[in-house]
Amino acid sequence: MTARQPRPTEVLEGHIGYLLAKLGALSSSRMDAELAPFGINRMQFGLLKILDAAGPGSQQALSGDLGMPPSRMVALVDDLEDQGFVARERSSSDRRVNEIRLTREGRAVLARANKAAVRWQDELLVDLSAPERNQLVELLRRVTARHLGGGAVHDHS
Repeated sequence: MTARQPRPTEVLEGHIGYLLAKLGALSSSRMDAELAPFGINRMQFGLLKILDAAGPGSQQALSGDLGMPPSRMVALVDDLEDQGFVARERSSSDRRVNEIRLTREGRAVLARANKAAVRWQDELLVDLSAPERNQLVELLRRVTARHLGGGAVHDHS
């Protein structure tokens, strides 16, 4: 009887950074694929979700929430505005500030895209029970908050 040869990557699988990077790459590409039929990517989906949950916000505040440079936020909002999913409006309290709000079309696409996102999340976490899923989310939030300040996840892709 011969000993099983380890897979070359097994030596890396004890390192959390390797596992998180591998899972992050898979999750990012798959999430973008799931959202593509709706004309949005995961960053646009995140912005639509924030607007849905919190209401209109300034481009500056939203870029901070999403952890992206303001210049990228402008392009993100431009694309969503071109599709009719968000609208820019001057703030009633500060005319120098553009507030971004979700449109009716944006809410509709978000509802459909959210169903696809939940299906992907369920597929990704199929081997975890509901309490394990909740625990995983809580642990990841705690680590993220410690290292990225207040839980803001920064995507530099």
